[in-house]
Amino acid sequence: MAIISYAKVNLFFILAMACMGLIQCYIVDVSQETFPEPLQVYRGSFWAKGKYKMVRSTAQYIEFIMHGNFSLYSTRDLKNKNADVFVEEHKRGDHILVAVLVYDTTSSPPLQRSYFEVGRSHANPVTRACKNGFVNGPLAVAFDKQKDTWHPVIDTMRRYRNFNVHLWYVICNHACDYRATTEARHWYGDGEYHVSPITNIECKDNDERIPPSTLSGHFHGFSNIGRRFYAVVMDPAWKERYSITIPPIVRGVFRPMNIVTYPEDLFDEFPLPEVSRPMNLQIDVSTLEGHCSEVVILGNLKRGNWLYTQYSILPRKNPLRMNVKVVNVQHDRTIYETTDDTFVTHVEVFHNYINKMEYVVVNTKKLCQNTPGNSPWYEYIKRVYSPRDNVLPLTYVDLTDQGRHVFLEMLYSIEADYPPIPAARRVSSSSDE
Repeated sequence: MAIISYAKVNLFFILAMACMGLIQCYIVDVSQETFPEPLQVYRGSFWAKGKYKMVRSTAQYIEFIMHGNFSLYSTRDLKNKNADVFVEEHKRGDHILVAVLVYDTTSSPPLQRSYFEVGRSHANPVTRACKNGFVNGPLAVAFDKQKDTWHPVIDTMRRYRNFNVHLWYVICNHACDYRATTEARHWYGDGEYHVSPITNIECKDNDERIPPSTLSGHFHGFSNIGRRFYAVVMDPAWKERYSITIPPIVRGVFRPMNIVTYPEDLFDEFPLPEVSRPMNLQIDVSTLEGHCSEVVILGNLKRGNWLYTQYSILPRKNPLRMNVKVVNVQHDRTIYETTDDTFVTHVEVFHNYINKMEYVVVNTKKLCQNTPGNSPWYEYIKRVYSPRDNVLPLTYVDLTDQGRHVFLEMLYSIEADYPPIPAARRVSSSSDE
């Protein structure tokens, strides 16, 4: 294997040689968005709108690795053509870092790493520390429930609880997690990874206007239990485990509810004044990405003519101690902010993909004024907002005091049928724990 010239190369010359049979290989340009079989592609995201992409196969199919006009790496000298090759692109704006990992069981050491910084006029080798510093935080890799493969940093394991066996998909690049057979070991020391988003939790609709349904969060792993229930774990030690419930359809009517269940004693205290709350949390209804670890997002459930999205606050910290601001960053608008006597549990977005109507429902709990003694009483208040029709810049109208119950009755009585869910997943033989 060899790192080849970083200067611009004549790509047409290489392609011509390939056509003449002088180069029997795949030339992989990782800057592209589509790749032929048998190359496998996985995608993800990281801090500050960073985009991640991995292309993997064996040395038999990846011999020249390029990024645009720059030739970065060659595996032609490898005798073992079954060696695994992983090519990763980390991109934020015009700043790009490419990692090449080659795993060859006939070599010593078996794992070889190379890293490159790619600019408009250069491609230079850099260190692994430079790549990790560029990512600068957790890297979220997507998991598609309708596909039979997933990013190799994710592995499967069976865990036993209450005499039941559950299949988990877990980030396994931590020393305490991985086993000798897992490919996730190749990313040991590469920092924190998350499984997110989990896409196609319901089968993708044939209508191109309908984006895939998703479940997003800072998940270390997840398990799907039936149609409506997910268990997620937030840390490698498995100390933070939460249940996620997809809102039900009851007798043909969609019944939205908080996807997170709170402990009964969580609200046995009075809310702190705004200025004393130790945490500020922002929920941006214009995106499903970039939220903090306290937020889990159920995105784009198709219910009738509506797409339903929910941003729910996990009880990792007490919501009573959070100042929550609901915003639309894309249009630079603030929709709602907590007050001294309120706190937020979850935010719902209803988007009608036919007539483009949209409603934002902020679910709050407000301290009752006649609360006796040391036992706080709270009332649920749903605040309803909607963008003003055909008005720019975008402005949200507060409908809470303008017939709120009429809008809530419409939104919480959407007629719908359960869409199909993806078939059971293939499980690797290394899944037993």
